[in-house]
Amino acid sequence: MKIKIKDFVRHAYYGFRLLLHRILYKVRFIEPAQLHDAEALCVLEIQGGNLKLPTEYTHLSSSYGTNGNSTFATENVFIYTPSAGAIIHQGRFVEMSPNRLLNVGNQSNQRWRALEHPYTPGPSHAAKTVIIPWGLGGASYGDFVIQVLPKLARLLSVITSSELRQATVCLPFFYENPWALEYLRLLGIRTAQVQDGSHIILVPPNGSVIVGSGPSSQHGIACPHDIDQLLRQLAQKLPAAPSTPWRRLYISRKIGRMMVNEAALIDGLQSRGFELIHLEGFSVTDQIRLFQEAAVVVGPHGAGHANIMWSAPGTHLLEVFHPSWMHPCYAILAKIRGIHHHSLVGFSGAACGSWTRTSRFGIFEDPAINPNIFFRKIDEITHS
Repeated sequence: MKIKIKDFVRHAYYGFRLLLHRILYKVRFIEPAQLHDAEALCVLEIQGGNLKLPTEYTHLSSSYGTNGNSTFATENVFIYTPSAGAIIHQGRFVEMSPNRLLNVGNQSNQRWRALEHPYTPGPSHAAKTVIIPWGLGGASYGDFVIQVLPKLARLLSVITSSELRQATVCLPFFYENPWALEYLRLLGIRTAQVQDGSHIILVPPNGSVIVGSGPSSQHGIACPHDIDQLLRQLAQKLPAAPSTPWRRLYISRKIGRMMVNEAALIDGLQSRGFELIHLEGFSVTDQIRLFQEAAVVVGPHGAGHANIMWSAPGTHLLEVFHPSWMHPCYAILAKIRGIHHHSLVGFSGAACGSWTRTSRFGIFEDPAINPNIFFRKIDEITHS
């Protein structure tokens, strides 16, 4: 069965489930912007805009096609006081009086899950101020750093430090990840303040729910304002950056998008002064320090490249893609941060652009790269 047919059947099925649950539970979705008509206060407006992508991204896989621009919508933060109270549980906000579910995510599976038994009884606790920063259905390190974390920084910018100490933060998709909690601690959020989604949060009628639009362009990355806000908030918490970055890093992957012929590249990389790095064994602080010290970062496309968020302008990033998966998120991040972005499209994998047991649109296909082409590009970068 072709990808498009499978996708159509899958989305038609879940679309029907959405409609059925709306009828059964008599609930409806609303967007954060619609809260403005329901005692919501828009406390921040950021103008949207376009960011030109590198030329090669005009030829992306069908699921991430682009016209060459990354468009950032106008971003907002809303502080909402529900008149009759609300409950928050497992990625959903249910306003009690008109029985509405707030659509705080942009992933379909979040919407489907939000309508599954919205009033499931269970352990609960009350919270007067609740911050809802999630905005996607995945929970990878890269998604967190380039989407959720900058959006959270935007939401935190509108409350005082005293209000933050009393707030509950909802992160049901990331709660069990130590790196997520480490980042939150850098932002002044204690682990005890983080809600994992297993308990229902009861928001009283005089409570406040802080939620924002966004967090990303159509290519899955926070807007430049949010990234700048995050860097400002963490400026005093990050390790001291060196005046002249010098390290050459090769980021190796252990799961999905691993370089098929990586062993054939190691000697050439090491002879050029590259360190072979597996980021899985590094703390957040150590990852930040690594990328602050990096002059060149090379590796297959993956979540670890989100760390160029912390690199100095002028750093070089070379991503190797499988031809069935060329996502531009780190190219956009590089442009925002003043990083020089380079890319090579490899080969290999019999499932190019088709479904496999572990791959959707080739997202986890393992690339290989011609060593001559690979090292020619690296030598071009390192001698520029």
